[in-house]
Amino acid sequence: MNIVGLVVQGRAVFSAPHVWWFRTIRDNSHIAVAVHAADDAIADTALHSKALRIGAHAELEFIYPKNPLTE
Repeated sequence: MNIVGLVVQGRAVFSAPHVWWFRTIRDNSHIAVAVHAADDAIADTALHSKALRIGAHAELEFIYPKNPLTE
């Protein structure tokens, strides 16, 4: 299964509209994060920005979605 398929499955399992996929830079491990937000319309951009900052701090490569407005 590809990453998009896993994200779709994660949304269904966790009932979360926001699912992000990270890969560790050092050892190629993968991390999925599912998030619920009070306001999904505002949350896409704000949460994506926060996820990028957390990923950079924790040395994680942000895999999916690259652009929350188009994916």
